Amino acid sequence: MTASPPTVETVSMVATDAGMLALWDPQRFTGIVDYDTWDPQLGEDEDVQRHIRTGALVPINIRSDGAFGVLVRIGGVGLLAQLTERESRHRLVTSDAYLLHSSGQVWLSGIEAVGAEAWPGTVQCDLPVGCYSVVIT
Repeated sequence: MTASPPTVETVSMVATDAGMLALWDPQRFTGIVDYDTWDPQLGEDEDVQRHIRTGALVPINIRSDGAFGVLVRIGGVGLLAQLTERESRHRLVTSDAYLLHSSGQVWLSGIEAVGAEAWPGTVQCDLPVGCYSVVIT
């Protein structure tokens, strides 16, 4: 019997002044270099939803400005990322699964920081190339 790959966890403090955090593939947003290129891509709910549907971005819609502790837990083949017993007991809501395409790395930031370059405070997580199912709890 072969050992299962370990679950990988990244714990970070992430801030937003736009009421939403996001987990996203930076390769899908290389054309965003300033507000004038960000606004037509992410300025309206319909724009954000378009990127959600294509698997480029997963919203963490907290509807509040501030800094938040975020845990990203990545499972592996045959080993789904699961909540701990304690997390399960304290869970308030859980999203449906979102599709996320990874080009080898995903970034976690406020929605306002989505773009070609990482802003200070952007968390970078290695995630092998592929399609993933992401659930927000």
